[in-house]
Amino acid sequence: MHQRAIQVLALAAMVSADGAPIPSDSSWEQVHWARIHAWCMATGFFILLPLGSVLARYLRAYLPFQTWLSVHATIQLLLALPIICVGFGVGVHLAMYNGQFKNPHTRIGLSLFLMYWVQLALGIITAGTPSVPLGSANSGSPDTRHPIKARPWYALLHVFWGVSMIIVAAVQVRRGYTIEWPEKRGQDASESVNRAWKAWVVIIPVLYLGGLALLLRRQWSQERTRMANPESSNEKHEGDATKPV
Repeated sequence: MHQRAIQVLALAAMVSADGAPIPSDSSWEQVHWARIHAWCMATGFFILLPLGSVLARYLRAYLPFQTWLSVHATIQLLLALPIICVGFGVGVHLAMYNGQFKNPHTRIGLSLFLMYWVQLALGIITAGTPSVPLGSANSGSPDTRHPIKARPWYALLHVFWGVSMIIVAAVQVRRGYTIEWPEKRGQDASESVNRAWKAWVVIIPVLYLGGLALLLRRQWSQERTRMANPESSNEKHEGDATKPV
């Protein structure tokens, strides 16, 4: 007990020496959990999910359906899910400790967590539905519609829901390090965090929109080919995927 008190006082002295006040309603243990929460949620929502979306945007124009889908699902589900769940669990712990369930950051975080599960459901349903345009089915009647019109509504919602979730996540991360962290820590987050956030919110849209501009026509051309002759072998078409369109 005495050793723990001495350690806390020593840490407090170090921070005070750096000019950082210690919040009266916060403990060093809670600061530690807040740091874990921040890293997990930022990594899951702000880094992995956008990265998985960008990779899918580029890879789908060159790789077979199952190949690019595997990369996308590995990032969005196998990597992001456990990290996000840990971050959310720590966030619930912090909210219970501080009685902040009505805090805007907590409410947005809960909404974002629920949005993620809806997005996973939409993605699983979309991937599990045989689709000639996407290349997950090779039987059906010839279809002359635009590839977008051939998609089920939940496939389109999956795209728009995912983009909306990433935007909300970017705002939530910024609120976390500009509002919540100073309240817990007693001082502002490092300027490098702010610079990294600004860089990432520029890089991801540029990459995603660039992929749309450069590869969307190619993707639609491939999908029209599948729709016009759905009985043909997918392997043949996928082998031609790397040829210029």
